Amino acid sequence: MDHWKQAFWLVKFELKKSITAIGLLLLMAISASYFFSEFYVFYRDTGIIFYELAFLMVFGIAAIWAKPKEFQYQKINDETWGLPLFMTLSQLPIKREALINSRFLIYYFYSIPLHLLILISVYTLTPALRESMDIPSFLVFSLIWLSFGVSVGSIFPAVDAGDYITLLKSTIQTIPLFFGIVVALVLIQMGTENGIVAWTMIAATEWPFQSIVGSVLIVRLSTVFWKRKMKQKIQKVDYFS
Repeated sequence: MDHWKQAFWLVKFELKKSITAIGLLLLMAISASYFFSEFYVFYRDTGIIFYELAFLMVFGIAAIWAKPKEFQYQKINDETWGLPLFMTLSQLPIKREALINSRFLIYYFYSIPLHLLILISVYTLTPALRESMDIPSFLVFSLIWLSFGVSVGSIFPAVDAGDYITLLKSTIQTIPLFFGIVVALVLIQMGTENGIVAWTMIAATEWPFQSIVGSVLIVRLSTVFWKRKMKQKIQKVDYFS
């Protein structure tokens, strides 16, 4: 259990240095809540893809934007990217498990409150959404998207360990991924007449038990997977070069 004590100490240290992030997170929550509430009826009636893209971005990657620059993934040298703080801490007598757990905990401290605030605000501010889902269904819907945020967001603490990557390689990986997501959203919409957000609402209402079990299972598997990837990156990257 010592590594958990160390992990929470590291989390506390970083969060104390990240007070400005609270303001950014609140601003993001207000902006996202307004957008999702204001355009929900339009999305329900038209299935506009942009609404779904915004949902995926907010619950997938937005929380990382609030982190202060010194705590963000960045270029270290010509081919090495990572988190400078992590590379420094890795050279100190701190248990590896503590370092790894601290990165995941810090991301969750950013993302989960943000996502909860957005979900609660949108449900409260949107009468049409409350008509579509009662409170139990909304709670399941929220769990689905919180699990999505944790599962996708776990990528970010994993890459903090560093990697050898070039701008070309990053571009080659990112652009096809983005267009692949857009194409997938369009195909789902065309093939089923419902988008991702609408389907998660249906799942929360029609199959709540399966949705809860699936969400918990996905979170568990993704966390184990990305922690394992992070350990591999630690062994791969030379922090002393």
